[in-house]
Amino acid sequence: MLTLITLGVKSASDGIYQEVAQGYSERYSVLTYAFINTIVMMIPAATLAYDYGKRRGSASKQMRQLRSLEGSGDTVGLEQARTDLLNRLSAMERLIRLLLWVAVGLGVVLGAQSMTMTYANKAITHFNQSLTIAAPFINATEERVIRSDFARVSSREDYVRVINGLEARVKERGVQLPEFTIW
Repeated sequence: MLTLITLGVKSASDGIYQEVAQGYSERYSVLTYAFINTIVMMIPAATLAYDYGKRRGSASKQMRQLRSLEGSGDTVGLEQARTDLLNRLSAMERLIRLLLWVAVGLGVVLGAQSMTMTYANKAITHFNQSLTIAAPFINATEERVIRSDFARVSSREDYVRVINGLEARVKERGVQLPEFTIW
């Protein structure tokens, strides 16, 4: 899914790994981000509901006027009322389509951002868990070097290199690190 989000562009994928190297996004920051995303998504929906209700009420009023004109014999007024009603319904349809496209676009963008943030946090968690498991089997200098390498990650290849290096250090001692699917 992340490949689809980044459209397979290597620089976009590398940007996510640069985020990984920066460490965790704080939980409250992530929650605030999700809250703001929800509000942003609700704006087109609320606008749509409000405008739909307003236009529907106006269209209903025009329908009543149209019915009252039907029996009056005023063909010019009847034709004008029909045209006005059709124009109003057409405008309502266009607005609904526009707001739905806006909502879909926002949903895609915000969903993609949420997925990349989630992946980055999972990759960081995997690294930290692996380093904690490996800590008794490496010396303090090796741990600092591994952390330094991790802090300099700027691509998928860098991340794989750090994780593979960590696995190699503990594998000879029979220690297995947790599985993680690296995107």
